[in-house]
Amino acid sequence: MQAPRVFISYSHADSEFANKLAADLHATGIDVWIDKWKINIGESIVGRINDGIHKSDFLIVVLSNQSVSSRWVLEELNAATVRNVELEKGAFILPVLIEDCPIPELLRHRKYADFRADASSAFRALVAALKQQSLAPFAPLTEIPVSVPDLIQMIRHLPVSERYRYKPEEVHGTLPLWSILLNQHRIIYLGGEIDDTIGNDIVGQLLILSQRDKDKEIHMYIDSPGGSVAASFAIFDTMEFARVPIATYALANTGGMGTMLLASGAKGRRYALEGLTLEIQVSSAARLREGTVVNDQLSREVERTNRVILEIMTSHTKIEPDDLINRFQQGSRLTAQQAIEYGIIDSIVPTIADLWDKAALSSGR
Repeated sequence: MQAPRVFISYSHADSEFANKLAADLHATGIDVWIDKWKINIGESIVGRINDGIHKSDFLIVVLSNQSVSSRWVLEELNAATVRNVELEKGAFILPVLIEDCPIPELLRHRKYADFRADASSAFRALVAALKQQSLAPFAPLTEIPVSVPDLIQMIRHLPVSERYRYKPEEVHGTLPLWSILLNQHRIIYLGGEIDDTIGNDIVGQLLILSQRDKDKEIHMYIDSPGGSVAASFAIFDTMEFARVPIATYALANTGGMGTMLLASGAKGRRYALEGLTLEIQVSSAARLREGTVVNDQLSREVERTNRVILEIMTSHTKIEPDDLINRFQQGSRLTAQQAIEYGIIDSIVPTIADLWDKAALSSGR
């Protein structure tokens, strides 16, 4: 039997422990990947780490106060979780706890090897788990806790520029997180300010899902302050054209055109976290009425745009046009409960996991 290949992820503040663990594992016949041993001078650190994770059977993540705040460890953990999904494995990631510290959300559902009190017993249990899992068939993907809430949290912590397009050599892995959400769960993630690039991406994803299965619901998670009116209109028009139910979920503070897209979801399927702050703003029309914008052509175009937004908002909510103009012309922030009263959303849930429970229920999963 070939020895399992194990990648060790750790903070360099824990180098002494990680190096000893690597040596002890190697002494038992386990093939260990640790940066000190595997990366040579002049080689790409990111490329070698990504390659190491991709070729490993397991990833051991050393948990300490230093590692849980390390960007490198978080990125390695994200890449390992993506790899976990690709391989459909049940125990690809093995947490090792060496001191009291916050457990990352992605690992809270996993049992860890506890090295805090009895390191010898913890090491024996870790080796046994590695060898046992190497022999046992892995659980199907549907039975393992690589959950949609975990994936949503992962993608929210990435920079906007990295959420939709990854270069193959990047540490996050070869399969983008948005691709997992899109292809396995029919989830579209709209995060950050909406511009032409993000607008095109979202439109394309909507078209793909609507054509792939015309009877299944699409889930759009929104975490956006708004942005380009033209790009937002393109997303809205595609939502209307898709002719499949599109549930919308507000993850955090949502504003501007993001609020319009949230309200445009299927009635009864518009959700928000209970700590939501939602902003409605139609100040451009108000400024025009005050004579701030003097160019006639621009004035007419902004008026036309504002009129379309008013029509969309009033047709999808309980807000009257005059109320939109008069009450919200300078911008107004609403709580989730107020958003329900105005008919912008239909339901409040406490956590992202509860959002997914709602989505799974509405999809008949």
